[in-house]
Formats: sequence, structure tokens, C-alpha cells
Amino acid sequence: MPNNNVINDELIEFCHLYNLPIQHLGKILRDPKVIPMIRGKAFEFSVCDRLENLLDNETWEVQKPFINPQLGSHDEDVSITHRNTGKKFTIECKLSAKGEFKKLANGYSIKVKCMRSRTLGTTQVERLAPVLGVTPQSLSVHNDQYRPQDFNFVITSLANAFYETDENGIFVWQPNEQGQIFLAKKYGENLSNEEYQDRAFADMYIARSQDIAITTENNIQCTRRQCTTPTNCGFIPNYPQIIFDEDMSVIQGNWFHISEIEQLLELGEN
Repeated sequence: MPNNNVINDELIEFCHLYNLPIQHLGKILRDPKVIPMIRGKAFEFSVCDRLENLLDNETWEVQKPFINPQLGSHDEDVSITHRNTGKKFTIECKLSAKGEFKKLANGYSIKVKCMRSRTLGTTQVERLAPVLGVTPQSLSVHNDQYRPQDFNFVITSLANAFYETDENGIFVWQPNEQGQIFLAKKYGENLSNEEYQDRAFADMYIARSQDIAITTENNIQCTRRQCTTPTNCGFIPNYPQIIFDEDMSVIQGNWFHISEIEQLLELGEN
């Protein structure tokens, strides 16, 4: 358990360093413009903690890099290194998209928000296109999308798909009727809202970046109107989907439960 006195001291020091009125800190953090960034960054630490608990420390080193990337380059949310071989894997941490839970005819769909926080400008496009092996025209069309080469894996959790924005612009846990049915099927009936929320946050899924890119092998279609190769452009869609069947098994989207990460890492080692 964290030491509350240490946390309080660090919080006071942080607020003093950046001239933040600590008596208003709660309101600052709950601001609709602020909280998405905080939640996204917090998820990176949650993923890091989870991986440290899942992976054998003698075999794998899990790190949360503190990097200030150059403009247009890609930073690392979390990295995993195989201690014996030095093979390194980079993890992109992305929350599921707010309110993007849907009931399908024979299952359920949850979308993952997987896009750049900033689009690439013209100068960046011209510089990065030859590095990425694409034309400037193609990169310009997909200027907020990732390439599989940007990272090795994406990790998400399900909870954010059940959040909505209320009339005050505040993010609130608000699963609809079908969402409540899904949660009861997946985590058990008669749990409290807080218990469902906690379980959905802890329920993480992982995909290899190459398996969610728009390629003929993955059978994923690009929705960009100006894309000239919509079945094989090679970019990762802004909203990859995880599709569950009625028994809560993942049946589409090339996603795996986080508990299976070691098998995926070993696959990448070969």
C-alpha cells in the first residue's frame, strides 16, 4: 500500500512547483478538457503495473519510459525487453473509445480509440513519408493514423466504452441496457456499479500492431475516402474493433486477453 504521507507531500510539492491552487485541484482534474489526457496517461501506468505482475521478472524487464519525443516521432508508452536476448517490444496503451459499445446481431462490439493525438503537418509528412516507406500523398490522407512499425502491441481495457458525457460535460460511468447485460454476462450478476467498473478497467486486451493494420490478410477496410488502396493501405484504423460472441469469447479483431501476453511475446521472439 502507498504511504499516504508521502503521496500528500509529493502532491503539495507538485502543486507548489507548477503554481497549482491545491484547494481547486479536484475541479481542475475533473475539467472535461483535462480528464481525457489524465486518464490516458494513467492507463499507461496501469498497464505497466499489470505487466510487471504478469511477466516473470527474471525473463522480462518492463519499463515506463520518460521520453520527450522529437516532433513527429513516436514515443513509447511502455516497453518490454527480453533479458537474455535484448529483444525489445513497444506497447501502445489506448483506452476503449468512449460510448463505443454496441450490441450486434450475434454478439457485442467494443471499439478502441487508436490514433495520434496530433495530426502530421505538411512538413512532417514530407520528412516522414520516405522513412515510413509510403508516399507523401498516402501519409497526408492518413495523417492521424499509426503504422504497424510505430509499436509492436496495443493494449486496451473495456471500461471506457461504457462511459458517456453528462449534461455538464463530465465523463460518467453509464452503461446502457445492453451494456448492463454484457457486464452481467461477463463478470457475474448482481454486482454494484463500482464493481462492474473496476472489473471492466482491469479487463485488458492486447493485439499485435501488424494484426490490426488495414491489409488484405486482416480483412480490414479503410474508411478514408481519399485512400487509393482501401483494402491494403497498411495503416491502423482509428477505431479497431474487439468483437465478442454471446459467450464472451473474442471472435474477431485479432485481440487476446492480457493474460496471454507471454505467448505473443514468445511468438515475436521467433
